Amino acid sequence: MSDTPPADMLAILFQSLQPDEQDAVFARLRELRLLRLAGEGTEMERFIAGLRRVQDEIDGEISVGDYRAIQPRLVKAGEKIPPLSQVIKHFGTWKRAKDALLMSEDETASKIDARFRLRRVGKVHRYREETLRETLQRCADYVGHVPLVVEFGLWRDRELELAQAQGQEISLPSSGPYRSRYGTWSKALLHFGFSQDEIDQAHEDAQARAIDNVRPYWFRKTAGGV
Repeated sequence: MSDTPPADMLAILFQSLQPDEQDAVFARLRELRLLRLAGEGTEMERFIAGLRRVQDEIDGEISVGDYRAIQPRLVKAGEKIPPLSQVIKHFGTWKRAKDALLMSEDETASKIDARFRLRRVGKVHRYREETLRETLQRCADYVGHVPLVVEFGLWRDRELELAQAQGQEISLPSSGPYRSRYGTWSKALLHFGFSQDEIDQAHEDAQARAIDNVRPYWFRKTAGGV
């Protein structure tokens, strides 16, 4: 059995596709993700309830330190309060978690969830071209060649995780603004100065890497030697 993580294997296979095929797959994955997120309203309610329960234990504005200190005590007493790590993971930042707690005084969990989604969607068209150019170049410098869309996504996730680990909140455009503004990922690359030859070469290299990774499994013998 391969030791390659499923996400990496999927990325390898994705890289082997043609640009139009990648766009179709990416759109389908977004649809599937939205369907999954549509069923997470109860999760939002659970996290808000946990925040509110901790808030009830203190005077003033809730802090990370308050939550970290009080949550274990409440759990020990038999209450189901999500740990701080899960709260941060769900909301993205502690600031957003506090925003959700404040909004919960007047709005339902589903409306709060919808607001957060609109905030994320609303960012698609707000990035300046200079920001898109600089971000794309940073990714290209990191991967060492014209970045494929899957490489850009992995690089972006890495940058956001590093910033979060350092207690920072940064904003980096996803591939969405590039696709929305320029039509496709390849057209965005062309717009920002990468040549068609460079783009084609990146896809050819990705296909070669995908074949090299899959090749060991093509001629694997069965237990009977067939």
